[in-house]
Amino acid sequence: MDIRKTRRLANLIRFSGYFKIRNQSVSSHIQSITLMALDVANRFYPELKCEILESAILHDILESSTMNPDYNYLFKRLINNYSEIEEKASIHMGFNKNPEIIENEIVRNVIEFLDILEVLYYSQEEIELGNSTFNDIYRETYKRALDCKFPHKEHYLKDLMEVEPKDLPEGLR
Repeated sequence: MDIRKTRRLANLIRFSGYFKIRNQSVSSHIQSITLMALDVANRFYPELKCEILESAILHDILESSTMNPDYNYLFKRLINNYSEIEEKASIHMGFNKNPEIIENEIVRNVIEFLDILEVLYYSQEEIELGNSTFNDIYRETYKRALDCKFPHKEHYLKDLMEVEPKDLPEGLR
């Protein structure tokens, strides 16, 4: 892995193409997910702690290979050959295989959920700052969180939002 290239993540802003009141870098996103992963591993999967933490750290690492914008979930699904693009980025970064592909189903479910949870946290912050652009992102992401296969999601979702999308003031819906 080319460590120098990973430093780019600090300057790569998430949610490119969306109005934001406060920018979030990819490295900040990774740090948040890694801290949440530590909590999940300690509470529920101590035997998988190393694998969960490694996956949390590497889950968006390929974005540093080309300085492409942080493509969101929906955008990636629209690109037919996105997995080929990621494979080439993996080689470019010096990995033998795509580090973002998680083979252990438990670990994959944990990281998928935490990635979604972190978007919900960021969206809530933007909404609380008055950014109504994130209302739709919050609603769609919340639905995805409910569909996740992570068995302990209720533990994290119960305290997640003080403001549910249906409870938003008229001007913020």
